[in-house]
Amino acid sequence: MLGTFATYWREPRAPTARDLAVHERSASLASVAILRHRTVEALRAGEERFRELAENIDEIFWMTDQAKTQMIYVSPAYEKIWGRTCASLYASPSDWLDAIHPEDRERISRAVVHPPDDSYDEEFRVVRPDGSIRWIHDRDFPVRNAAGEVYRLAGVAQDITERRQVEEQMLRAQRLETIDNLAGGVAHDLNNALAPILMTTELLRREFPDTAGKYLDLVESGIKRGADMVRQLLTFARGAEGERLVIQPGRLLEEMTTLIE
Repeated sequence: MLGTFATYWREPRAPTARDLAVHERSASLASVAILRHRTVEALRAGEERFRELAENIDEIFWMTDQAKTQMIYVSPAYEKIWGRTCASLYASPSDWLDAIHPEDRERISRAVVHPPDDSYDEEFRVVRPDGSIRWIHDRDFPVRNAAGEVYRLAGVAQDITERRQVEEQMLRAQRLETIDNLAGGVAHDLNNALAPILMTTELLRREFPDTAGKYLDLVESGIKRGADMVRQLLTFARGAEGERLVIQPGRLLEEMTTLIE
């Protein structure tokens, strides 16, 4: 950056050494003033762009001192996600930690205490003042000065509640699929086990038509109920709509009484 001056005399003459020294110092001061002005304008424009970006994104951008005892900046998204004011966080930098779900708080309290050169990357739940729960993905990064020393910590916190809900739905669907496969296998095994028993009761009925009749009736009734259970399991495993039947408790009690006698 250079500064220049033009000087005119009323009469033609060459500038003296003193004149040149004064002009040189003046030009140097002018260049410094121009450079400072442009630097301040560039910083102001950069801060404005940063503020526009930070205040119009869904993620929370935050910055603290190295010890995390002073909140230097937090974007307005904090109020939307945490349900608490930014002013409360400036007044008490641990306000965000107090809102963490009790089951996650101890883990996060340990994670945030780390060497300055390290960073942390955690997911946890936040309980909002209205009682609703939000899942948060939070991470921080060291900020270094010109000497390479860490003097601040910057971080980004993102609301991942919808993503977690989708993941839970997928896990639930996978568990249901596993249960369906298991139910289908159990149903086939039960069916294979009940078939020979039913055949045996038919043979016993022919062999002892008078003495074993009522007991064989009970066995067949139990087998039929088992077969109904098999059909229900297969219906569940195939994802089909089940059949609703009227249950008669009195009849079941009569059959149980006969067995006890």
